[in-house]
Amino acid sequence: MKKVLLMSLAAAFSFTAFAQEEDVTHLITNAGFNEGLTFTDEGKPTSETTATGETGEGARVLLSANGDYYAEPTDGKGTSVSGDLSWYGFLGAPKGWTVAKEYATTKPFWKYFGILPYSLKEGYLGAGRGKDGAAAESITVPAKPEADDTDDNTGLLYMRAGWNGAVAYQQTVSLPCAKYRLEYWTINLNPNIDESKPENVSTDLTKVICRKDEFSDPTGLTKTEWTKHQFTFTPTSDFTLQFGYKSGNTGSNKNPWVVIDGVKLYKVGEASITEIYTSDLTNLYDELQELSGKYAEYSGLANQIDNATEIVDKAMNSEDADLMKKTLDEVTALKDSIIKTADIVPSITASYNKATAAATKAYPGLADLQTVLAKYDQTINNGKWEDIVAYATELKQAYITYMMSQVASADAPADYTFLLQSPLFVKEGSEPTIENGVFTYPNQDTFTAGKAPEIATSAGWTKTGTCTDGDQRLNYAQGRICWNAWKANTDGKTLEISQTIKNLPNGYYKVSGDLITEGAYVNDQHVFATSSLQSSNSASLTEGLWNGDTNAGTWTTLTSDKVLVHDGEITIGASGTLANGNQSGWFCATNFQLFYLGTATQAEIEAALAAKAENAKALVAAMHFGADKSAANDSIAEYTTSGDIVKLNVAIKLAQNSEAKYEEINAEGKTIPTVAVGVTDGTYGEATEIAKSAYDNTLAYINNGTYNKVDSIITILKAYVNNYVPAYNTADETLKTLTSATAKEVLSFTMTEQKKGLMSELKAEAFVKAAIVQLTAATATANAQEAYEKNPNSTDYTGFIINAQTASTDGWNVIKGEGDGPVKKGQYFTDDANRTYFDSWNGTAGKNNIYMDQAIEGLPNGTYTLAANVRTSANGAFLFASTGAEAADTTWMEIPVQTYTYFDETAGKDSTVNALDKYGKLWEEAKAKIDGGLSDTDPNYATYSATYSANGGNGRGWMNLQIPNIEVTNHALTIGVTCDSTKTNKPSKVTWFSATDFTLTLTKAGDNAGWNGPATGITEIQTEALKADAIYNINGQRIANMSKQGLYIVVRNGKAVKVLKK
Repeated sequence: MKKVLLMSLAAAFSFTAFAQEEDVTHLITNAGFNEGLTFTDEGKPTSETTATGETGEGARVLLSANGDYYAEPTDGKGTSVSGDLSWYGFLGAPKGWTVAKEYATTKPFWKYFGILPYSLKEGYLGAGRGKDGAAAESITVPAKPEADDTDDNTGLLYMRAGWNGAVAYQQTVSLPCAKYRLEYWTINLNPNIDESKPENVSTDLTKVICRKDEFSDPTGLTKTEWTKHQFTFTPTSDFTLQFGYKSGNTGSNKNPWVVIDGVKLYKVGEASITEIYTSDLTNLYDELQELSGKYAEYSGLANQIDNATEIVDKAMNSEDADLMKKTLDEVTALKDSIIKTADIVPSITASYNKATAAATKAYPGLADLQTVLAKYDQTINNGKWEDIVAYATELKQAYITYMMSQVASADAPADYTFLLQSPLFVKEGSEPTIENGVFTYPNQDTFTAGKAPEIATSAGWTKTGTCTDGDQRLNYAQGRICWNAWKANTDGKTLEISQTIKNLPNGYYKVSGDLITEGAYVNDQHVFATSSLQSSNSASLTEGLWNGDTNAGTWTTLTSDKVLVHDGEITIGASGTLANGNQSGWFCATNFQLFYLGTATQAEIEAALAAKAENAKALVAAMHFGADKSAANDSIAEYTTSGDIVKLNVAIKLAQNSEAKYEEINAEGKTIPTVAVGVTDGTYGEATEIAKSAYDNTLAYINNGTYNKVDSIITILKAYVNNYVPAYNTADETLKTLTSATAKEVLSFTMTEQKKGLMSELKAEAFVKAAIVQLTAATATANAQEAYEKNPNSTDYTGFIINAQTASTDGWNVIKGEGDGPVKKGQYFTDDANRTYFDSWNGTAGKNNIYMDQAIEGLPNGTYTLAANVRTSANGAFLFASTGAEAADTTWMEIPVQTYTYFDETAGKDSTVNALDKYGKLWEEAKAKIDGGLSDTDPNYATYSATYSANGGNGRGWMNLQIPNIEVTNHALTIGVTCDSTKTNKPSKVTWFSATDFTLTLTKAGDNAGWNGPATGITEIQTEALKADAIYNINGQRIANMSKQGLYIVVRNGKAVKVLKK
């Protein structure tokens, strides 16, 4: 019975006047959702997380110490691709609340349920992958509801999902019998909901469950402003309070993103507990009366109902609250048991009919089966519910015992299909009749090709292939209910469905199944049978006889060879390997049958065990990963001692997996064989020794390590040869050109010490990254020192900017936020298609908050001008330069929204338009030059001409922007660009902006007494400069602390990160 908002209990109960409402919200634990936050205000889990080992949907699952589950996007190998930026889902564990059993999951893929702080920073928490720097969809929080806008209100319940995703947080609350009112507020943060179709309508699962009654509010969840919900209810003692949400059958972007807060509970009146119990007993009495008529054909159940009705009648007139409650509890339980029993009678009847039909086979165990069958009428018609339930179990076991009494042989196998679950993929009692390969189902005329009918089921079956996504589901195809296993463009992975049958008699078995596919997609589709001792695949499909015109193609029956079951267990199924860059390998399967061929002799069993052991030893002998080989040999030794076949299979599986990985990493074109060639043919130049050391250490790992960790070792090898080696060779080339003794000393010492450290052992990837940063900085410092000594009066210091021409982000500190990019090409001002520039875009005005900077050290003190070619879509993007830690030390130069004025011949007057990605000052200058007759012999003619002609003669919107009079007094300067209003303190409407061609010009020398160039102060680069838990400046010096503004390299726990102190 469900009560809704307008339902009043006044008619059922008399309430005494209640002078004043009493706030009893404190009786609900964590009513305000302020404790047990799922995330911090910076979008990070609030407690330490560990991987659970569960994966799926391109993510792995993390579990926090608080019990929160997080789905973290990965690259398919368990490595996060987005860090803390975004998630594929989460399921929080708020203090005091538990997830209702029907909604509990350890894999919260694409479900976003938990407690968020109102202080959540925008852009710090995202939904989706955010792969390769793409912006995830930001999760935001609303302002607090006015009804609960207090400092104590710090958290909210956030619920977001699609495709019927749901959650319900529950809590049992103990209250004295009285009348209460529950209030709560909701807001929908998604204005793009689509409830035009009934199946897309979301559901508010918030309710109070009292005894057998439910109370809720029907207002709905779609309003985009805070909306108050309330309803009254009357508990007798304990009640269940539930807050929840179920999305409609469409994507999350078309469903409400629901926030709940402002929960309040008030006592609003008194109530009589005996009157409540009387009402409940009256309802129960009426239900029993109805059931008595409904189940009249089952006299045993009807008698139980009639007896219970008399007990209820006595309790209703007793005025004894304890007796009333006891009667309610006991009779309600009895009623529920009777209903459940009556519901299973049809399945018992189906089992009876199936056993009766089987009895005609007259197997040896017939007499015992007939004894049980003879009890059917008496039990069903006259038995109590307990008798009927017990008979269902007895009948099932009698049928199994009878079927197993068959005499089996290789020539006349016994049909043990009765032990399979859903061999025809239909519910029990709905099996088709089969005649000459034609399947006829009940109500088959209502079936639709391509859709599974109501009677379809895959109970007992599991997807066990290496590909578990795609279109793998129940289906009605080619005249049969079946399992459909389809996926395209996933070559090498397998589609597979299987089930394991236990408690079998030991002996020989084989399996058959009917498969079909289309002719163009035949590959190796087959059925299989696997025991702990042996396995057998049937012959593969050789033709696909699918008929798309009639939906009545010809199915092919495939049968495995016999396998020996030694431990009562066998796994059967169907499988296909995807191939050919299409859907080759897909199949539909049904009509599985299991056959028992009789027992094996002891000699046959011993021969099979011996063959298995020899196979295991041969596989292990060929293994390459040392730790795996040792573990496999240990398993074989355990088998030899204990005879436990499981140990032998563990060794075989480990050997197969380990060697498969070895073959994979040594395949042509992979890293290891590529490096092996490179260290012998001079590919790595002066860094060959370093590359060979890394290669040798990788081989040493293989000889001593395990296959499931080798990917991380290869990642390090790649870091050596692909990243460090080029940096080392660049440094070496620079070293050979240097004439400055100081510059040589700085660079040479860095190279020598790093080479020594990197060759001592295979260092961690973070260590290699830190070394590259240091070496790049040392190279830049050496070049700068060389340039300074050659020309101490130089004014062009653009060379001190790493990637001033924006070929990559190396040297730049990048915080993408909600932006994208930042390295793009295609709209450079000369239309050079290969010329890159920094560019960030977000389609929502003001949400783009990218931040990029670079700390430049080793500059002579003096006055500088920073310049860059830039353009923007709106106000709010800035070029900046900072010389210190104080706000006054940073100069912000806003990139202006340019305009272009031209004479409109149609209107006969000047017209002015915004120059965003057209026109621009650089284009206007080029236009003026070319139109002014600039000679094609002018050295700048080609640039002006290309600029003028760009974008069909309309330009690309670029201008040159300068920041003059930058006073550098500490030999350091930080430059950058951003449209992050939290840093600029200026509002932003930017959707995109671009920047490139940074230049730095000294316009006036400053005080450089005692300073002898960029390398000044570097007297020694310690070997320890690459150790963990250290701080380094951009020149590679290890320092005690970050005492001044600038860019530093901080290494913690083997991970190097850039830190900018402002």
